[in-house]
Amino acid sequence: MSAPTALSLCFVVLASAVFPERAAFGAPAVAPSDAPAEAHGAPAEAQTAVAQAGAPAANAPAEAHGAAPTAAPAQATASARSPHVALDLELDPIAYLLEGSSLHVGLRRGHLRADLGVFAATVPQFMHGQDGFRDQFHGWGVKLDWAARADGLGPFAGVEAAVAIDDVVDLERSTSARATSWLTGVRAGWRLRLTHDLYVAPWIGVAYRGGEVDIDVGGRTFQRSAWVVFPTVHLGLLLPR
Repeated sequence: MSAPTALSLCFVVLASAVFPERAAFGAPAVAPSDAPAEAHGAPAEAQTAVAQAGAPAANAPAEAHGAAPTAAPAQATASARSPHVALDLELDPIAYLLEGSSLHVGLRRGHLRADLGVFAATVPQFMHGQDGFRDQFHGWGVKLDWAARADGLGPFAGVEAAVAIDDVVDLERSTSARATSWLTGVRAGWRLRLTHDLYVAPWIGVAYRGGEVDIDVGGRTFQRSAWVVFPTVHLGLLLPR
């Protein structure tokens, strides 16, 4: 199974676990009571006759009007217990400034949000710290966050996993190499509303890099740390329900 397929399946499993469908259950039936008939102190024969004579009239209003009052509170209770699923789109404007791209699709239900995204960028030389190399990467990943507020705004924290493919070029020798690595880590940030549908989310992540860490580029080694600290900011759009 390829890495993109595996990550997509992980996202589907996460979304299924976070956003299960909830069925609405009706209120339990209330057993009829003979207390009113007994309270009048009538003989048993009279009670039976009255019950037989009044049963059609008493049951008709119950059948005509009883279903709606019972179903409405049950539906309202189920709706209150089941927050709606909201969709959003996010992008990282910094990635576009670094000759790359970024797009993330989010599914949020209450405090939880799952995210599937793709990204690409060129790492500036001052960040990787090695003269004579150019590092361009692209990849895809999943995130699962918990927000302090049920509307998703305010502070949030979560876990993330990604696959990144780096194309490193030795500018002095005109040689290149490709390496694939995986990253798992945690992140935290703050989501702020800009308008009714737009928001901004600055966050920082710390991840461990596995797979190919140092890259051999035509006999020269492009060194990288196994730990990645990644501060950035996302712009988000809430999609209509």
